[in-house]
Amino acid sequence: MKRLYMLLSFAACIESASCAMIETRSPNDLRFLATKAVLLEEQPEIGAPSGRPSRMMIRVDFTANEDLQKITKKFEYNIGNDTSFCTNGQYDDARSFGWLHDVYDKYGHIEAYRERASSSDAGTAPAITYHLYFEVMSDGKHYVVLEKNKKPIAYDLRKQPADVCFWIRGGNMMGDHFRSNTVVVPAAELSKAITAAGA
Repeated sequence: MKRLYMLLSFAACIESASCAMIETRSPNDLRFLATKAVLLEEQPEIGAPSGRPSRMMIRVDFTANEDLQKITKKFEYNIGNDTSFCTNGQYDDARSFGWLHDVYDKYGHIEAYRERASSSDAGTAPAITYHLYFEVMSDGKHYVVLEKNKKPIAYDLRKQPADVCFWIRGGNMMGDHFRSNTVVVPAAELSKAITAAGA
């Protein structure tokens, strides 16, 4: 019922041309915690198709005080991450990469329409630990929907480690949206994780 109400309200809003983007309270205290190189096929929460070639991923753990699952469910958000190579310590859309935009906590994928525990139920205090993934290397052509006039980003963090920036963002059909602060994943931490995995 709530979802139907939101859809009807959104339709009325569009018809009357009275919609405006509404920014809700956003988590602006995200902090980098750790990195680890992992195999895609060994991460069941990603749901990678069986039979795919082995692919090395970077898992980035970060913390926030906000319960992202509660926010997602309350506002019926689609939540995700945007990742890029940093430019002056900031996210740079022109250098963005990655195909896996999901955000996870201890209980798996954070999403609005599935019954699951809240992020804070994981028992981590005072901050809650979350994680996301991106590839160690990419030719820039797979799993990417390219925007017009945007060139694919090819990279190999084994050979050319670089600082990576990301933020978390969410939005719904009513125009509510948020975007977190930018988090920097240091190149040195990426190199350490890749070396530890023998990649």
